Parts: sequence; C-alpha cells; structure tokens
Amino acid sequence: MAATLREAAKNLRGVFDSAMDGYVVRGVADEAVPLVRQTLELLDQLPPLLGSIAAGERDSTPSPGDTQDVCRLMYRARRTLLIQFETNELDESPAIEKVLKEANTIMRMKRPMVEMDVERVVLSDTHITPLT
Repeated sequence: MAATLREAAKNLRGVFDSAMDGYVVRGVADEAVPLVRQTLELLDQLPPLLGSIAAGERDSTPSPGDTQDVCRLMYRARRTLLIQFETNELDESPAIEKVLKEANTIMRMKRPMVEMDVERVVLSDTHITPLT
C-alpha cells in the first residue's frame, strides 16, 4: 500500500507541476500553488511514516545529525536569535549556529538577494533562569 500511495503522490506532483507551468493566473499562483505544493510534500512523507508504524515503531527520535541535516537544507527564517547559557553542558548553540549559517549559504545559492541573519548571545546564567 505504501508503494502505491508513494507512486500516486509522485504522479499527482508531476501532473500538478505540468499543469502549473505557464498557465496560472498570478493571483492563484501566489496563494494556491504554494499551498498545493506543500500538501504534495506532506503526501510524500506519508508512505515512509505509515511503513514505520506498520513495522511497529511508536516513537520518533531524530538524532542531532538528522536534525542538523534538515535544518541545513530546509531552515529559511530570515532572522534567528540563539540564546546560549554559560553553565549548560547540554547546549548545542555553537553547532546550531554553524548549521544555520550553512543553511544561509545554501539559500543564497538559490536566492542571491535573500540573507538570513543568525545571531547568538551568551548569557551568564543557566537555562532555567528565565523561569525563576
């Protein structure tokens, strides 16, 4: 079933992309086309997810490397503030800052005029200080 759903999503994406090339009214393109493309991307993710569930998996825990790979390829926020605390041994802010700057490089290859601003500040307290 997963293979059938994956093939159907792939075919639907191809039909949609072909239909949209040069034939879309500008107002429709600005609103509907991105929404449909996002929906198709979501459909692409369903077959592997359903396969994992069918295989008995109940939890999803991405590794730090998996998370960094996704951020590097897909993170597109224009401004990001990373807050690091001096006394937090689990903090990964420097590594995340590096990944987000790599994401900026990838984004600039696709859109040279777009700049992502990533700023990291280091505070002298612990990560629970804001809660107290």
